[in-house]
Amino acid sequence: MFGGGGMNPRKMKQMMKQMGIDVEELDAERVVIETAEADLVFEGPQVTKMDAQGQETYQIVGSPEAVENAGAGGTAGAVEGGDA
Repeated sequence: MFGGGGMNPRKMKQMMKQMGIDVEELDAERVVIETAEADLVFEGPQVTKMDAQGQETYQIVGSPEAVENAGAGGTAGAVEGGDA
């Protein structure tokens, strides 16, 4: 097992860079995941993008709210846009 508690974030970044893993924090205001049952809406999430050998992975940290039709095709855009 690993010992010593946590790892220094700077050292972790350096090790990931050596392994060819690029990490980027995204300034996301909102993330919507559309499912068959409902849409999961993350307001103000922490989003991290990792690129490892051409494969992009996104990590979303936050608490979602389940709503109907919150995505780009839903009614939320019309409400936010004001006069239609």
